[in-house]
Amino acid sequence: METGDNTRAAALWRQGFITNVLNPKVALFCLAFIPQFIIPGATHTVPVFLFLGICFFVIGGLWLLLVVAFAAAIGGKLEGGWNVSLNRVAGVLFIGLGLRLLFQHL
Repeated sequence: METGDNTRAAALWRQGFITNVLNPKVALFCLAFIPQFIIPGATHTVPVFLFLGICFFVIGGLWLLLVVAFAAAIGGKLEGGWNVSLNRVAGVLFIGLGLRLLFQHL
C-alpha cells in the first residue's frame, strides 16, 4: 500500500468515525435500547449502562470489520468485466422491480 493510499484510508476512517460519533440516531438508539436491560432501582446503574454500551460498541465494531473484510475480498474479484456485468444485472433487476410496482397500482 502506498503513502497516498494510507492517507486516503486514514481520511476515510476519520470521516466515518466523526460521522458516527455525531450521528444522533446512535445515541437515541442506545438511550432507548440499553435501559431495558438495567434493573430499576439498582445501586450500580451507571457502570452497568456503560458496560452494556461498550459491549454494543465492540460487537458492532467486530461486525463492521467482518463486513469490510468480506467486501474487500469480493471487491478484488469484481474488477473489470465482472463489475460491468454486475451493474447491468442490477440495473435490469431494478427496472423490472420498478415496472412491477408501476403495473401493480394501475
